[in-house]
Amino acid sequence: MVHVSKYLKGLFQSRKQNIERICEDVVDTDYNSIQHFISESPCVARAVINKVASDSSKVLATLGSVRLLIDEYAHLKKGDNSVGVSRQYAGRIDKVDIGQVSVYGALSTGNYYQLIDYKLYLPKSWTEDQKRCKKAGIPKERINHKDKGELALEIVKLKLAQETYFDWIGADGFYGNDGWLLGELDELDQLFVFDIHSDQRVYINEPEIAIPVKTNNRGRTPSRFKTNSQSIEVRQLLLSLPESAWENIHIRNGTSAEIKAKGTVLNVYAWDVKSYQAIKRKLIIRKTKTKNGEEIKYSFSNAFDNEFLLEELIRM
Repeated sequence: MVHVSKYLKGLFQSRKQNIERICEDVVDTDYNSIQHFISESPCVARAVINKVASDSSKVLATLGSVRLLIDEYAHLKKGDNSVGVSRQYAGRIDKVDIGQVSVYGALSTGNYYQLIDYKLYLPKSWTEDQKRCKKAGIPKERINHKDKGELALEIVKLKLAQETYFDWIGADGFYGNDGWLLGELDELDQLFVFDIHSDQRVYINEPEIAIPVKTNNRGRTPSRFKTNSQSIEVRQLLLSLPESAWENIHIRNGTSAEIKAKGTVLNVYAWDVKSYQAIKRKLIIRKTKTKNGEEIKYSFSNAFDNEFLLEELIRM
């Protein structure tokens, strides 16, 4: 435990989080001991993570509504040997670069946050190279490609199995536009409010979906679902809303002033063009004034009718 304590101190105190700098900045730290702890010592990291999640959820539950937030983070890192390093999109710099990407789960309520889980994303350039994975020490059962939505779902399922307490799940537009992930959360009966992109298409009324009937002997027999119903981008739907559709909402008290927004909630249908039916969603739209103008956020939720007030959904 001494090595654990010194290593953690180094992560917080050092200018750069590598062993050399940690040993320079933390008193009575031995390079070989820290190196052994990181690379060879039998540390059961999963047990530590699970304990943090359990304890954190109990504390945060006493402070208000608890949300499980899903997001990813890129660690810029050069070289070829660190697990998962690849040329890929890094959200923190909003461009493609070389580094590692992980999907994270965190609990939050009010102004308090706690990281409770993570899953390292393995690009296909890794999972399709067995020798490279073996050399890097990746367990055989982990050498399979999973997209970030699948990793996010793994975190949710693991927290549910551990009875980690949270009231609802939140994520940004990358996950909100993943219809498969939203459907899986529906199956788990988990309330969510996920941001979506402004070009997300929705249907005002439930679309009629079917596989077209073949009308002649030419060509292939139709096998894909189609609809004659017209969809609309949420940013275009916004323009059609009357002023009476909006309500003024108090979000929270900021450091210098009250944070307010205008909000509205609509019932819409989302269709992934693969399924035999569209899914009813709550479309939540929030408009907030900023220094640079007006910020507009769009979100999907699976909240039932009359389950939450408009102001609650807008805050979520």
